[in-house]
Amino acid sequence: MELFIILGIWGGLLVVIHKFAKSKNRESIGYVIAGLIVSPIIILIILAILPKLSLPKKKRTKKKLKS
Repeated sequence: MELFIILGIWGGLLVVIHKFAKSKNRESIGYVIAGLIVSPIIILIILAILPKLSLPKKKRTKKKLKS
């Protein structure tokens, strides 16, 4: 029974890591995998320290007119 509680808490922390990484424009799957390997608490602390990344600017392309 205790195993299910621990796995539920661990899974919940991984969901929090996923959402927190997405809110900071970071690769969420990488941080979730790191949370599986290391510890979700340590990854959450690292994410809290890291600054938010800006989104890459979209390139504007001109449409060529067919003549």
